Amino acid sequence: HQKYVGEYDVEYHIDAEGNRLIPDHRPRVVFTGCSFTFGQGVRDEESFPAIVAQALSPTIRVANRANLGWGTNHAMIICEEELAKSPPPVAFLYGFIRDHTQRNYLRKEAHQFSGEKAPFPFFDINDGKPVFKGMMNHGDANAPNDRETVDKEIEITQALIKQLADRCGSQG
Repeated sequence: HQKYVGEYDVEYHIDAEGNRLIPDHRPRVVFTGCSFTFGQGVRDEESFPAIVAQALSPTIRVANRANLGWGTNHAMIICEEELAKSPPPVAFLYGFIRDHTQRNYLRKEAHQFSGEKAPFPFFDINDGKPVFKGMMNHGDANAPNDRETVDKEIEITQALIKQLADRCGSQG
């Protein structure tokens, strides 16, 4: 931001390339998910969010907020960030694969080989609803590969997906 002081009382916004920002008021569609949504291994224009963007252009802006190794827990954080923007997106699409269920909790084997250096969002359940407990390092995930862990993963994943649907639905 640059504040011009003098004859005019305005604030100028400059983009990352040093150009004066031109506001883009087109409705926005946001994708999130893991490497499949991100488009790992394909050129920028070959990811499925990019293909959707090409089909909707020029009337809709598409954002690909997916990342390698992410799960439903990350989608919940991205959803909250996006819904806090003004205006919020007109659609929020989450690409789910079954591996996300393990990534959403603390199963050691799901996190021990993670190439992800950044901590991951940790949620637990309270009265059937997901509660954000903070960021956790992958190396601290230590739940065993047993029935209790699987049940907890399923419970958290279902609660997160329900909350995603409820939050998006409440925003229209």
